[in-house]
Amino acid sequence: MEKGIGRYIFENLSSICSYCFNTQIHCFVICPKPQHPTNNDRWVDSEDTDGKMFKLMVSTIKKTGYKQISKTEFYAINCAANK
Repeated sequence: MEKGIGRYIFENLSSICSYCFNTQIHCFVICPKPQHPTNNDRWVDSEDTDGKMFKLMVSTIKKTGYKQISKTEFYAINCAANK
């Protein structure tokens, strides 16, 4: 089964942080929002009128174990519990 880069990063974020920053982060909180980079190194909201990009983002983060926090727009994962 082939995985996309986003899914790989979400599944391995704790290990990536441990390797790159020599620190253990036990909880990640994210807010999915389609954006894209501009030519001057800034990020701006992407047009997502039909909501497809947002749905794909939410589907990906849910598949990697993130859970919605109440009825907010935020999703979180407890990496310490997954070890």
